[in-house]
Amino acid sequence: MQGTLDDPPIVIRQDRHKIFLLLLVCLVLAAVSGTDLFESGARDLAWHGFVVATLLACAAMVAWNLAHPGSLTLDRNGLTWKNMWRSFRYDWNEFDGFEVYAPVAWRQWPGCVFSAAHRKQRQSQLPTSGRGSFGGNWEMKAKDVVALLNEARRRWS
Repeated sequence: MQGTLDDPPIVIRQDRHKIFLLLLVCLVLAAVSGTDLFESGARDLAWHGFVVATLLACAAMVAWNLAHPGSLTLDRNGLTWKNMWRSFRYDWNEFDGFEVYAPVAWRQWPGCVFSAAHRKQRQSQLPTSGRGSFGGNWEMKAKDVVALLNEARRRWS
């Protein structure tokens, strides 16, 4: 992490070590599925081919993310979230707060609750009742990212 609340901007990046581990998991699963593809012969060829192709596509996306990790940049005016090949800029008043989002019991991500004004403005783009997530693999724990986001919003909005 770079910067502090007293010396902005604060930049939080996705952790390349965590992304690399995810890439290894994708490649190992693709290799195991590929081995199964050759062992099964013509039986279930389409299914195994689909699984291998899907895992390799996931590995390619994770490799791209490894080369270009995402970031959250906090400054006095708001938050910039860079993820893969897109960038989103939000003012602090577009949020009601930040919270830990748990898509599954063993995984936690920093998430947000958009303000009513933001939800009304972008109604067609928010199928999640005004909640969002910044994804995973950050260099800090989700609860620490959320605490920092809430403190930054409190100080700078």
